[in-house]
Amino acid sequence: MRKAWRGRSVAWQLHEAWLTHRPEERVTLLVNPLNGDGAVQAVYEAWGYRKLGDQQPFADSPVFSVMLRPVVQTDG
Repeated sequence: MRKAWRGRSVAWQLHEAWLTHRPEERVTLLVNPLNGDGAVQAVYEAWGYRKLGDQQPFADSPVFSVMLRPVVQTDG
């Protein structure tokens, strides 16, 4: 069933809809660069995020990529 939705930009549209009315100037997230052999991080980069650095929140956690993107404000 998921294959029918792939390649239709549904995830991107949901992501943008969620951010559209946020008051913050930017969004920050942590991404495990090993997930999907790097595909997950590549998706976020395609959505306008850029990697700022690395962070390991706990000694036994993976090293995450710290990613940031401006939030585009809309009127209304």
